[in-house]
Amino acid sequence: QMSKNNNNDNNNTMKQLTIHWFRQTDLRLHDNPALHQTVQLSKRNGVLPVFVFDTTRIYGSNVTSPTGCQKCGPRRAQFVIEAVKDLRETLHKRGSGLVVGVGSPEDVLARIATAAIGTNGGNTDNDGGIHVRIVCQEEVCSEEL
Repeated sequence: QMSKNNNNDNNNTMKQLTIHWFRQTDLRLHDNPALHQTVQLSKRNGVLPVFVFDTTRIYGSNVTSPTGCQKCGPRRAQFVIEAVKDLRETLHKRGSGLVVGVGSPEDVLARIATAAIGTNGGNTDNDGGIHVRIVCQEEVCSEEL
């Protein structure tokens, strides 16, 4: 689901960090509605692309489906690793990068946001703080949650 723009658009003093969280089911750059929305929301301030290997729901060694099957075997893991590597290379060719994290997406994204706020001396008020926005594509398959 797309994030809502809760920030006051008339506030030109607040810096923005717009994170695009590439999720499991949509690692493409072309024809990606969530990525398009991210770029629009960034207001030309740039976008920080992020992918998280979610060990709490998919990639953990003990994560199983409701039927008891392992959610991510070696072949699937290798496929995703190669897809993320390809995404990183494509972004690099376009002058960007890809932050890759491992763990709970909530924790990884919170650490990234905290680090960004920390680079501004912790100042988060409206006279020069940083507004962090995270945009992602809604997962379409409940099995992947």
